[in-house]
Amino acid sequence: AHFADAARLDLPDLAGDAATLARSLAHHVSDTSSPDRMLFGVTGGETTVKLDKISGKGGRAQEMVLAFADEMHRLGAEAPPRWLVLVGGTDGRDGPTDSAGAMIGAADPFDATAAARALQNHDSYTYLAAHDQLLEAMPTGTNLGDIAIFLTAGALYEE
Repeated sequence: AHFADAARLDLPDLAGDAATLARSLAHHVSDTSSPDRMLFGVTGGETTVKLDKISGKGGRAQEMVLAFADEMHRLGAEAPPRWLVLVGGTDGRDGPTDSAGAMIGAADPFDATAAARALQNHDSYTYLAAHDQLLEAMPTGTNLGDIAIFLTAGALYEE
């Protein structure tokens, strides 16, 4: 089996609150996954993050990746055993950070308590930097919004 054999995952455009959309997408990805196939989806747009009086460091792509991972871990056995999410800004920057976005997968170490705290404080950058999950900022000279890539593979899917 090859990546070219992956089934297309239908996804909505990126819009609205980053964390809320990410959690919704985690459920959609989990509900759509199959034990014997790989799914691949790409979508784009721009989400938002409403900052509180006390906010840490991060951008909407980073918050979306961390919220998606948090929800996938909360889903536990309902989530596909192998998944990966990457979200980044097409301009090469995500928020007021030196990152273009982030990438995290099911096989990566995950600290649910620290992730929840980071999401509550809009401090996704600090969490993702500590786990080496940030994408290096590379200014592109364009700004077409954000792009998100989702990949899953079921337990019975053979690599």
